[in-house]
Amino acid sequence: MRLVVLLAFFAACAEEATPPAPEAPSPPDRDTWWNAETADAALCPRELRALLAEGRRRGYEGDQEWWGRRGAWAAERILELDPDDVEANALSGRRTLQGIEGFEDTWRRILETRAPSEQIAELLEQYGPWVEEGRPVFLTAEEFEVERARLGEARRYLDGLDRDPGYAAEQRLVLQVKASAHGKYPFVHLRAGPFLLFYAARDLARDPEAAPAEEEQRLVGSREIRAKRLAEWASVHREIIEDLRTLYPETWAARAPDPQRLIPQWIFGEREWYEDFVSRVRRDDEEAPYRLGFVHSATGWAYLCEPLEAKDSDLFLESAAYLGALQILRLWARDTKDPTVNHWDRSEDYWFKEGLPAFLASRRVKSAIEGQVLRGPWEKPPLSLVMQRRGPLDRREFFLTPAEDALEQGGLQFPPDSGFTDLAWLLVRHLNGDELRPRFERFLRAQVDGTGRGMAFFEECFDIQGLDGWDALQRATYASIE
Repeated sequence: MRLVVLLAFFAACAEEATPPAPEAPSPPDRDTWWNAETADAALCPRELRALLAEGRRRGYEGDQEWWGRRGAWAAERILELDPDDVEANALSGRRTLQGIEGFEDTWRRILETRAPSEQIAELLEQYGPWVEEGRPVFLTAEEFEVERARLGEARRYLDGLDRDPGYAAEQRLVLQVKASAHGKYPFVHLRAGPFLLFYAARDLARDPEAAPAEEEQRLVGSREIRAKRLAEWASVHREIIEDLRTLYPETWAARAPDPQRLIPQWIFGEREWYEDFVSRVRRDDEEAPYRLGFVHSATGWAYLCEPLEAKDSDLFLESAAYLGALQILRLWARDTKDPTVNHWDRSEDYWFKEGLPAFLASRRVKSAIEGQVLRGPWEKPPLSLVMQRRGPLDRREFFLTPAEDALEQGGLQFPPDSGFTDLAWLLVRHLNGDELRPRFERFLRAQVDGTGRGMAFFEECFDIQGLDGWDALQRATYASIE
């Protein structure tokens, strides 16, 4: 019994002698932890990422205000060495270009378009390599909104291309112009049906020495003035289209201009520029009598120069209409199977090739220049001589006998060039009367299709029987000016 008591006594003493276990130290508060971890200002991106991961593990991310400031601080230092870090960009409030709604579809259309706008070209230049390599393009909140707006504008532009093939063709042609010799001349442009009209003037050029804000304001005003002038001229082009459509409906239905292929006319506001350009294109196409411009046969472009004198305004409009009609007729005459063949160029019916565009142009102005020579003291030539002429250099048997009163004044000579244009215009005008126009359209269709031409075919179309038939046609044609 005594032994049991002693053992109990010694056990109690042992328990009293053992010191209590020390309590675990409390973790440092978040500010202490953060300050200790960031005391080394030279932390590398890997260490900073580990720091952010530890903070999230500790639950500090729950306090958005406290964590946001420190996360942004760490993110900025990571981005200094690794600008593509996704987490650091997100912490800095940056979003990706690729995250803009509808980006993938819009970017695909941007890459596929054949007529990029200037803004689309800027987007491709700025972001193309990054997007192609699959690298995220990070943007600040402000940049994100700017690029979203730019992509939206690009999308609306592309929608316009899809809705209107003519608009797409316009943009493609403008891009070609800027990359060609035309690009050295500052210009405005305007679409008028199948025509795309350009107007180049010196006051459309930017002065690099002028103050940018004032210069931009001046350019806006100059463009508005020139565009308004161009719109006034464009009415004759729309009227030419309406004439061709209503006068020759079968031909129009078969050969209406493709909306994806525009017909360009370039108008120079500076005579010096016009002459400089003409000398550089080395054209073989001569200006027709009465005309202020020409059609470049190799390209189908028409070129004019605005006249200096207001009195020549009708002549300018008539020239623009003449060239526009000629452009469409040559377009109609392109062989459908071989685009290198143009039946208009191959035709030797020069009276028709000169008279028809002259007739269409004369309808566009109040006081047409055609017909003035015919009021002179000349004997009227046989129409067969007029129709035998094969080209502008073919003047055989075209010097006509002057009237007796002209002989008494010294022997005036019938003008072979302007006179021929007047006679060709007169004949075409007569053949376009209501009764004969269906026959004339048959002759026109054969000319542009390359299926019929020459005197024999003309006699067939208009049912001309022998000399009596020619005499009747001649009397009827000249009667309209007597």
